[in-house]
Amino acid sequence: MKKIKKGFDSVLMKRSIQEQLAKEMKGMSPAARLAFIKRQVDESPFFNVAKDDDCVTPKTGSIN
Repeated sequence: MKKIKKGFDSVLMKRSIQEQLAKEMKGMSPAARLAFIKRQVDESPFFNVAKDDDCVTPKTGSIN
């Protein structure tokens, strides 16, 4: 079986981003962390896409 070389490793990228965010939030209180995350979301270029009316997120515990 041939081993396929990946050009992009999404797990490695996720871990790298998590490590960077952990360093930035180190020492912050829970309230400061929440404010930081909200600010990141508000400044994201994908914020309006995620808030689109066509994008429906099921409620927690929803079966559908």
